[in-house]
Amino acid sequence: MFRGYLFSFVYAASPFSFTVTTDNNWGSGFCYEFTTENISATPVSDWVIWFELTWGTITSSFGGVYTNSGTLYEIRTPGAYADPMAAWQTVNMGFCGSGNGVVSNLELIDYAWMGGGGGPPPPWSILEDYSLSFNNLQLDVTTASVWGAWYCRDIIIENIWASTINWWQLDFNLDATLSSSYSWNFSQVWNQHTITPLVWNTNIIPWQSYTLWFCSDTTVYDYNWLITVDGETWPIPESGNQIGTGSVVGTWAYDIPILWDGFFPGTASGSVSSIKIKARVNPSLNMTISAEEIDLGVLVSGVASTGSLFIEVGTNAKSGVAITARSQNGGLVNTSDNSIFINNDTQTGFTDGLAESYTWASTVAAVDDSGSPSFSASGLAVAAEINENSTEHTIYSTNKSETTNLIDDVEFVVSTTVGAETPASDYEDRVTFTVTGNF
Repeated sequence: MFRGYLFSFVYAASPFSFTVTTDNNWGSGFCYEFTTENISATPVSDWVIWFELTWGTITSSFGGVYTNSGTLYEIRTPGAYADPMAAWQTVNMGFCGSGNGVVSNLELIDYAWMGGGGGPPPPWSILEDYSLSFNNLQLDVTTASVWGAWYCRDIIIENIWASTINWWQLDFNLDATLSSSYSWNFSQVWNQHTITPLVWNTNIIPWQSYTLWFCSDTTVYDYNWLITVDGETWPIPESGNQIGTGSVVGTWAYDIPILWDGFFPGTASGSVSSIKIKARVNPSLNMTISAEEIDLGVLVSGVASTGSLFIEVGTNAKSGVAITARSQNGGLVNTSDNSIFINNDTQTGFTDGLAESYTWASTVAAVDDSGSPSFSASGLAVAAEINENSTEHTIYSTNKSETTNLIDDVEFVVSTTVGAETPASDYEDRVTFTVTGNF
């Protein structure tokens, strides 16, 4: 029977019984609590409880003095507390820790009887006798002898019906390795022990019986006996026998037990969860401008002169893009005298006392190139007067990704109007276009 991984159980060992009350494990931490009861009529002192803890580290504990060597832990009598443990006394014990802690093999490994109370109970009063019958096979398990920490068990099987039994098997739990055995084939997986027949006792004829036996040099006793006759098992085996471990190389955070259902034929399984599958699509963003300049030609007083260029964008930015335009000069500057500008002199910024106009606007293409039905795009619909060189004017913005194709996404339109007193010269401005993808 597997212990310590999201299961509660009661396990008896002379003269203490253990009942698990808390067994929580959340991957990065765990808590484990149990009650220990002296089930004898005699006080017990100098007791030592043993268990194994894998894949975790204890950070707090109570109910005893905890020491360890690697994964093997001992709980010893904590001075005046529960030492000795009185007859029928119950003590709470437990611990919490970090990691994916799994507790197993909780048992009493040493103790001393105290005087009074009629003396220590005889060991055979704690060893349980078993009597099971299934599919015409009678099983009786009794104690043959006990001395010190040793005991031997007689196992009697008998065909109690008028038809021959062709195959039988016995299974039981014992948290130790057997010291000796007789008249069987024996195998062990963790704490699961299996008895199968030899050639001469495979078939059991009507009313025939065989006596088998084993001895063990431990204070931990056998339990959970099962009978299998011609492929059928009774009682239903207790699930949760650990036969292996599921793990991930390099980390204990995923470690889980592989549990066997106790049947032959049967199954064993375990699930390692949260294994990550990852991939990446690298971001892409392209902007193509149709020309390196916009020539507005020869300007005539009072007549608007207009020119434009086109911009195509392609991106896989999930929240679309924005294109901004910023004037480097704050207007069309006279190439012979940089104190003279063509711009709206009524605005703050770079002014020369002349009332002119220099505007930017943009028009979004009538056909978009996005595959998303909720794609939307906007431009600089209201012309903006360009009077300074710090403002980023948004000329194109979208809310979804779009492909790069032959359809231009936005037309950038420049318009200017001069007056009769605008000085003759060549004029120019430089524009910085910035595209930003919202990934």
